[in-house]
Order: sequence, then C-alpha cells, then structure tokens
Amino acid sequence: MPKAEKYRILLVDDEDVIRDSVGTLLRENGFDVTTASGVDEALGIIKKEKEFNTVISDIKMPKKNGIELLKAVKEISEDIPVILLTGYADLETAQKAVTHGAYDYINKPVDEEKKLVEPLNRAIKMNQLAKDNKRLMAEILTMAEEHEQLINAL
Repeated sequence: MPKAEKYRILLVDDEDVIRDSVGTLLRENGFDVTTASGVDEALGIIKKEKEFNTVISDIKMPKKNGIELLKAVKEISEDIPVILLTGYADLETAQKAVTHGAYDYINKPVDEEKKLVEPLNRAIKMNQLAKDNKRLMAEILTMAEEHEQLINAL
C-alpha cells in the first residue's frame, strides 16, 4: 500500500481529549489528519475541501450525531468510507450505522493502534478501488463512444 501521508482523514469528535489522542495516533502512523468538533463543522470542511479518503466520527455528539454525519457524507460522496466510533455500543445504533453505509463501527477507547489503523487501511484501500473503478468505467465509456463514431464514419 502506498505511504499513508497521501491519505487525508477527517476526524470528528466533540471531546478534545479524544480528537487529540486519536489524531496523534493517526499522525504517528503517517496520516494527514484534519479535525472537527461537530457535524456542522465537519460538513463545512468536507464541502470546502472534498478530498478526504476517510471520515472517522464519534456517534454521540451534541446537536447532531455521527449517524447524521454519515448520511450527509454519503449524500456528498458515496465513495468516502465512514468509520464510526462509540463509547456506548448497542445493537440498534450498530444496525443504523450499517444501514446508512458505515464502513466500520469501532468501540472506544481507541487505545490500540491495530484497533483503528487496520480498519482504516482497509477503508482506504476500498476507497482507492472505488475511485479506480469509476476512472476505468469512464475510460471504457469513452472508448466505446469513439469506437461507435469510427463505425458510423465507415
């Protein structure tokens, strides 16, 4: 897999301590991390920058929650994997997360590197494959149109 620093992660959590500790863990593993303290701030960043490979978000936050962020991110781009973090795991929330397209659902605390970095690397690989598939499909369509034009010209 290419070097992690090429990969931009948006980390969303209302707790400074979590943003700092998880952000540090990700940066130590070579990721380019941008942080947001809530859903509205995160959406503003995504709409402005749009080039995130993965969003990692807490589920329980004041005002708007991580499921709402997940839905909004999927409306902006189906290709951005969203990993949800929670300190309050329950089956109903996990089902909502999966239903709305979460890539993964991880219990806090995220104190072990492999607990977050391994799923993140899988999400990034999936993101890259989705981008490659879109690019290849566009190339195939272009070639098909060119081929059709050549046949019509004969």
